[in-house]
Amino acid sequence: MFGLALVVLFVLIAAFFRGGEAARLLDLHAFVMVVGGTLAAGAFAYPMAVFLRMPQYFVMAVAAEGPHLPTVVAQLVKASDRVRQQGRAAAPGGPRDVEDPFLKQGLLFVAEGFEPNDIQKLMEAELSSIRARHRQGIGMWEGLGGFAPTFGILGTVEAMVAILGNLTNPDKIGLDIAVAMVATLYGVGVANLIFLPVATRLKKLSEEELRVRQVMIDVLVNIQEGSKPEYIRERLRVALPPETRRTIAALSERRTRRTKAQTQPVMQAPAGYDEFGDEVYGTVPQDQEMY
Repeated sequence: MFGLALVVLFVLIAAFFRGGEAARLLDLHAFVMVVGGTLAAGAFAYPMAVFLRMPQYFVMAVAAEGPHLPTVVAQLVKASDRVRQQGRAAAPGGPRDVEDPFLKQGLLFVAEGFEPNDIQKLMEAELSSIRARHRQGIGMWEGLGGFAPTFGILGTVEAMVAILGNLTNPDKIGLDIAVAMVATLYGVGVANLIFLPVATRLKKLSEEELRVRQVMIDVLVNIQEGSKPEYIRERLRVALPPETRRTIAALSERRTRRTKAQTQPVMQAPAGYDEFGDEVYGTVPQDQEMY
């Protein structure tokens, strides 16, 4: 969302510096040619079910953040502990323990006693379906980013043909050519400010989601194989980004120090002896040093 707001801000700043000349960039003919032509080409090139999801894809690109990996890691660690302590039937946990449908389905496979290879095959098949759906949306926005500049050039050429076919007023040729170039500007601008950035954002979200889901598959297979909890925790730790690892390590170290401080007994030395068991023959004033 921040990136889109930044793009709009810079466009408005550029228009402000152009002053009154910026009004010449508003041309209905160019807008209809570029936007209408691009959408028409997209509706023809892609399945209607995919094309009609354009608003949904746009909202995902603007607002979605992708799966929260630390939360997924915490859920998998809890599932591993439940299996170790209560058996495989406890893997799914309670109704509020896991909200992700992909992970919940995998935990149900574990609870039902599926073989590790079967779990991997089933979940990787679902992962392939997710990847294919993502490619449809990404491919459509990339295609629209290619159509828009072409329709911009087409609009400019169409306007130039009309200008060159009517040269009765040479004084207006310069202004007419400038207006004709607006269509090219619209085409390049819409492609590079909207269509291609949305496609790139969707691609990044897809890559992160697929990576997290692959981690889910690997860990669920490890759980079903009966791998050691230490191995599962290490497998999950290496999946985290470096800054998250450092944060977790710092919190763990702090928790360990606090636990030791709370459980360590306080040794009281008997009267006449210090804490090392050595006999004390006198006291030393606090403002003096002993050598």
